[in-house]
Amino acid sequence: MKGNYLSNHITPEEEMASGIDAIHYPDPKENVEAMKKTISESGNSEPRPIGLRGYLVGLLVVWTVFVGTVLLWSLLHQGYETLKTARHQARAAFEKDLVYRRWVASHGGVYVPASEQTPPNPYLSHVEERDITTPSGRHLTLMNPAYMTRQVHELGAEQYGLRGHITSLNPIRPENAADLWEKETLESFGQGVTEVSSVEQTDGQSYMRLMRPLVTEEGCLKCHAGQGYKLGDIRGGISVSVPMEPLRAIGRNHTVALTLGYVLLWLLGLSGIGIGAYHFARRFREHKQMVKQQKLTNQVLEMLNQPGEKDHTIRDILLLIKEYAGFEAVGIRLREGRDFPYYETKGFPEDFVEEERYLCALDQAGELIRDSQGNPCLECMCGNIISGRTDPSLPFFTEGGSFWINSTTELLASTSEQDRQARTRNRCNSAGYESVALIPLRSGSEIIGLR
Repeated sequence: MKGNYLSNHITPEEEMASGIDAIHYPDPKENVEAMKKTISESGNSEPRPIGLRGYLVGLLVVWTVFVGTVLLWSLLHQGYETLKTARHQARAAFEKDLVYRRWVASHGGVYVPASEQTPPNPYLSHVEERDITTPSGRHLTLMNPAYMTRQVHELGAEQYGLRGHITSLNPIRPENAADLWEKETLESFGQGVTEVSSVEQTDGQSYMRLMRPLVTEEGCLKCHAGQGYKLGDIRGGISVSVPMEPLRAIGRNHTVALTLGYVLLWLLGLSGIGIGAYHFARRFREHKQMVKQQKLTNQVLEMLNQPGEKDHTIRDILLLIKEYAGFEAVGIRLREGRDFPYYETKGFPEDFVEEERYLCALDQAGELIRDSQGNPCLECMCGNIISGRTDPSLPFFTEGGSFWINSTTELLASTSEQDRQARTRNRCNSAGYESVALIPLRSGSEIIGLR
């Protein structure tokens, strides 16, 4: 695909930003040196290239690492909170057991109906009134703190999965013997440890196990004085086991919600970074383009201020614009009598320049075709721009009277000659030029040519 005159891909915004909508020849009386100095002082050095993509990738990596680190910390904290909750539940269960035991001990035990589930305690056989009968004939048996605690533990395990065990290194009841974990814990109590807790596997399930020592109190001596205990001695402990699975299920729900929240936060951050990078890149390109245009303007002014022939100067300026902007071809039309032939071109084939040199429409007799006001009719889109026949409501005309299009093929296929304001010769399209821009050259309010 070929380009023509100015750019292979341009938009009205770029055209307006570049100041090419209307080019004015400077008045010979103006101080060219002063203009040159003013433009130079506005900045004529292009900034060093910035690796925007590298900065963007770095920022994305930093943001991802930050969000990932915070998420990881939150997930670890969630796990810690699950353990903390299990430990609090175990402590609450222990303290409840201890309160019940003290209440029963403070009353010397309690009597309950003897039954198959609650037979008389064989370890209280030395107590004279272990078993009594009420006047109504009900048989009651004495329940001491240890008996009561054991039954509460059995009921809790059955209904809530919460396990408890009274144990000692020297138990009266064989069933109260310590397991390996409890034995190690009881031995640590003798070294001053007041609480031990850890997550352990029991019967294939995870439990938070917690154990605190049982200190001999006045009510304990009724059953344990024969073992040689005295007030203040550590005679055993109560271990409590809280099932971890219900708490972990709650933790998993929190983990899903937490992860989803951080993913959304990460995506929101990526969007913000992307939008910020887009605007930064856009402003950087605009600044770079502005600096580039300033340098071009400075060089053009320098050429205009150099002594020499006008033809050579214009030729050099066209060559500079063509090479600087990367255009395939550029040309200038200037008024010559009633017509606006090419004054200078760069990049156009000779046959194209010859065919398109003049714009005035001729009749079959070779005479000029004039409009209602007696002015020669200028053909094609170049004639529209020079004659001011533009309609800014159409997408290919600008407010300042310029023309631009990035596909002449699409233009010809989608518009009529009435839309295009005149009969078009279509030679640009035939020559393969798709992107075309036409800008009027003005001197004051008068159009004197075309670029």
